[in-house]
Order: sequence, then structure tokens, then C-alpha cells
Amino acid sequence: MNKNNDLAVKPLNFMKAWGLPLLILTSTNFIHMPYWLATLVITTTFVWMGIGCFINARRCHPRHCYYSSPIFLIGSILVLTFGFGLLRFGQDDLTIIVWGTLFAVLLTFIPERI
Repeated sequence: MNKNNDLAVKPLNFMKAWGLPLLILTSTNFIHMPYWLATLVITTTFVWMGIGCFINARRCHPRHCYYSSPIFLIGSILVLTFGFGLLRFGQDDLTIIVWGTLFAVLLTFIPERI
């Protein structure tokens, strides 16, 4: 793994790729907005972080980025699907998808340590 190209090493690059989208994602819990707007914000942040992971995977090859990039992109598709009512499984479906996606991404760090 080439640490010189790693987006997560430099604080500004990390903030642009994952910090800012996580801050925006967290803000959806505290800012009152229509459901459709929350759906678009969450989808955008997941795509943003997924692209960051994809770029990082291409640049310096951390194993978790190869897994987390598609997880973020699948999460964004699920958010769109449930957010616009194409599928429903309850009142908290967006919350479950967001937490499930973030938990799955955290699990991708395990193979990196093995």
C-alpha cells in the first residue's frame, strides 16, 4: 500500500472525502427537512464517500476500500429505493439502511487487520 497517495493520511483530503459527507449525513438527524430531501442528501453523501473509497482503492490499494466503495454505492441505491417509496419495511427504513451501511463499512476494516 502506497501511503503517499492515501486520501486518509492528509487531514484535508480525509475531510473532503469522508469527513464532510459524514458531517452532512449526521446533520440530517438534526435539521428538519422533507423526507424526499433527506433521501437525496443521504444518497449524495453515500455516493460521495463511495467515490472517495473508489479513488483511494485505485491510488493506494487499501483492501477495505475495495469493499467499502461498493457497500456505499449499494447503500445509496437502497436509500433511493426506500426513500422514494418503491419498497417499504417500516417507518425507520432510512435509519436502518444508513446504520446498516455504515456498520457494513466498518466491518471492511477487519480484513485489513488480518
